[in-house]
Amino acid sequence: MPIPDPVMAAALRILRVGLGLEQQDVAARLGVCRSTISHLERGRIELQRERFESLAERLEAPEGAVEAALAAAEVLQRVSDRELGPGTFNAQQRKVVERAVCQVARDFRVGFTASAREALIAADRVEAEVLVREFLAAPPRERMELLEEMSSAGCAWALCEQLCFASQRAASNDPRRAIEISNFAFRVLDRVSGTPSWQRELEGFVWLFAANAHRAANDFRAADRGFARSRALVPERGHSGVLDLTRRLDLEASLRRDQRRFPEALALLDQALGTGTAEGAARPRLLMMKASVLEQAGEIESACSCLQESLALVDEASDRRLQFGVRLNLVVSLLHLGRTAEAADLIPQVRSLAIERGETLDLTRVLWLEGRLLAAQGSRGIARAMFAQVRGELLSQELSCDAALVALEEAAFDLEDGNFRQVQEATRTLPGLFAAQGIEREALVAIRLFAEAVERESATAQMARGLAARLLLALRGIRSNA
Repeated sequence: MPIPDPVMAAALRILRVGLGLEQQDVAARLGVCRSTISHLERGRIELQRERFESLAERLEAPEGAVEAALAAAEVLQRVSDRELGPGTFNAQQRKVVERAVCQVARDFRVGFTASAREALIAADRVEAEVLVREFLAAPPRERMELLEEMSSAGCAWALCEQLCFASQRAASNDPRRAIEISNFAFRVLDRVSGTPSWQRELEGFVWLFAANAHRAANDFRAADRGFARSRALVPERGHSGVLDLTRRLDLEASLRRDQRRFPEALALLDQALGTGTAEGAARPRLLMMKASVLEQAGEIESACSCLQESLALVDEASDRRLQFGVRLNLVVSLLHLGRTAEAADLIPQVRSLAIERGETLDLTRVLWLEGRLLAAQGSRGIARAMFAQVRGELLSQELSCDAALVALEEAAFDLEDGNFRQVQEATRTLPGLFAAQGIEREALVAIRLFAEAVERESATAQMARGLAARLLLALRGIRSNA
């Protein structure tokens, strides 16, 4: 009796995972495109037994691997993703798989017996990461059709997870896009099958990131509703052990920070830092966020200490974005505290990471910091030229509030020269400009008081620099993302 194509497709995937290979590795060995392997594993290209055996031979699979992979695929096809959630085996099914894999050598067996669930989950995540990257790069008119095609994949649950992570990455620069991506995750969610508890857990996870996207868009009521919905669907840690539901702590802390409920935000972050999941790259990320809360609460020294602790850990992480963010924020804090020598030591590292990342806005931010450092060191002429360049680049990127902050620092030079008229023209638009960004009421009052002082010609350079520093922290709070 011929083996159904879905089983054969699953067998190929199990064979690949058991051999410790990624799709691109298999494609390279067989001399085909990665997409061909993806289509074979998803049952979109017919795979006959004879061809499967030939592929296994070319991949140098050990004796008995074909039979073991087929036996395991038959079990997984019936019970794994369809009924019990990702990679789940009950005792009886595990015994069936164990009997099958005992036919092969121990090195191969380890890939999908004791570590079967973890290996299959990891494989789902790798495939989902590739699919989501391709999906987000596709033209908008093609996305819905592509989303429907992606949702039929066996890794649909991992697509939800990866779309959540993509939403979080987008939140700091484009909240509307973050909301759009989280809505895509909800669409995929409708196609994920499994037990009711697994479906609730996955939905609760998606609501966390949807709430975070609304938080980034300053829709705090929608964010509160999202977190409440997540808590109602699933306990704090969930049931499966697949999804990191402790992310609720730091994501909700972002909301409490933006609501200026600083004690609640710090309590949530301390709880997150005390969990067993706060290891690796998670700990420096949480410390960086805690520093953000402390900064906005006016505790700059404590924030600086958090960032220095984070810096001591971050080099062990592979996330270059995190390495850049910790150093950038630490330089900002050091400049606020007047610790220019320490800031000067860090800026070359920040610049090197910005160049490596190749993001235009990152490079502009580094140039701004270099200008602020030079101004603090007394190189006023060079600093002023750098500020003018930074302001022009920020305006070209339609970041008018950031450009206004730079203009305030330039205004400090004009006030020192007694050039009040030029400062008056630059500050008259500030209240309306920052009000539109959702800046806190106290900061708006400070802007109006400064503008009035400029009109009376009683403003000072120290007032301009102090206001710029305060507004910079407020804007960072609105735009920061955990």
